[in-house]
Amino acid sequence: MNLKIQFAFALSLIVLGGGKTLAQQYTLNGELIVTEKTTASGGADITGDLKLLSAEPTTEPYKQILFVDSNGKVRQVTPEVLESLFGRMYEAEAALGCGQQTVNPNPMWSNDPGVVYVDENTRGCYYCPNVGIGTSTPDYLLHVDGSTYVATRMGIGGEPTTESTLRVENNVGDCGLKVVKNNADGDTRAFQVLVDSPDARGIVLANAEGDVFRVNGDGEVWATGIFVELAVNFPDYVFDRDYKLMRIEELEAYIKEHLRLPNMPSAEEVKETGVDLGEMNRLLVEKVEELTLYIIELNKRIDALETQQPNSGK
Repeated sequence: MNLKIQFAFALSLIVLGGGKTLAQQYTLNGELIVTEKTTASGGADITGDLKLLSAEPTTEPYKQILFVDSNGKVRQVTPEVLESLFGRMYEAEAALGCGQQTVNPNPMWSNDPGVVYVDENTRGCYYCPNVGIGTSTPDYLLHVDGSTYVATRMGIGGEPTTESTLRVENNVGDCGLKVVKNNADGDTRAFQVLVDSPDARGIVLANAEGDVFRVNGDGEVWATGIFVELAVNFPDYVFDRDYKLMRIEELEAYIKEHLRLPNMPSAEEVKETGVDLGEMNRLLVEKVEELTLYIIELNKRIDALETQQPNSGK
């Protein structure tokens, strides 16, 4: 160990040699530099600076700490030593044979300029502990129990960008964004988008070619195609032999009374509840098929009349 002492002090020396014992006291002003192995016993009062020549000058906080190792030597703290003080391990998991990783019982907060963090993702047999805000029993790496305010941008699964306030990038699972509303009724909303202009695009689905789905602020929906899964059979049943087609006289009487076709919603119902696109298209096809049957029946009657009048000019 190299030892450098800079101060003024009185030094007492006892030198044994040649069978003589000499006791002298010296007062030193300046530097005392010890470069070889030196053994000292007793006490020493130091009122100046003590410098280890072997210590590396540094601005790193942890390197400014000295410790005594298992051999009694004074050393400068290293990252390995600092980790071991907090129960950390740098050896690879395979070398340790520790099996499944467990939570480190002594997690350590670290910091860099402008950054505060809890170690790295994995370290030897340990992984990062869960951090709780508003809870003492966090279940995830970051568990917040309470309201959270994000002033600018947030990224989930990907880095936030200037193009959006919230960016969700799905790298795992089968759903990028899932909204669940429990105990919902007619007055609650699981997901709501508020826009301040009827021309604003509230919800947009796009691909590399451009927009493929839009919901505007005025409620207008634009899409390249809509597929509706019906809860009932498509109206091929109209052409079934057992289908009871309303007689044309009954149809006329129904229209005069209700001012609409059978099974079709009234104008008041549509105004109040809107139109089910899938059901409306089913009903329209049903009416087209019924109309086709009426046309076929009418054509048969015309043919029968013409057959009865062979000289009608045909």
